[in-house]
Amino acid sequence: MIIDDIKHEHLYVIKEKNTIHAVFAFIIGIEPTYLEISQGKWLSNTEYGTLHRIAGDGAIHGIFDSIIMFCNNKINHLQIDTHENNKVMQHLISKNGFQKCGIIHVADDSPRIAYEKTQKYQLAEL
Repeated sequence: MIIDDIKHEHLYVIKEKNTIHAVFAFIIGIEPTYLEISQGKWLSNTEYGTLHRIAGDGAIHGIFDSIIMFCNNKINHLQIDTHENNKVMQHLISKNGFQKCGIIHVADDSPRIAYEKTQKYQLAEL
């Protein structure tokens, strides 16, 4: 999967100097596993970007917020999913303005909670 992300230029990194602190996949366009959603519905049917495979080393705080800002600057309609046991990711997703939309099933047919965000991320004024 990661090699495929690299080949298709979907894999991004967050680095400081020469150290990679986080990676994520970001794909604009149709996500096949998102075509069917149960126990709810998507908020919009416009073109969207999907976030996958977010991982960080824990050395830098606020990585997820930075990823969302980056992606939202590319397209203002984002979708993401996470496992029902991943409470930390659920919190981060909700904190960043995503709404829970329903349940999708990934390639191995296991369920994931699906979220969507349809407005631009806005920075608070300091």
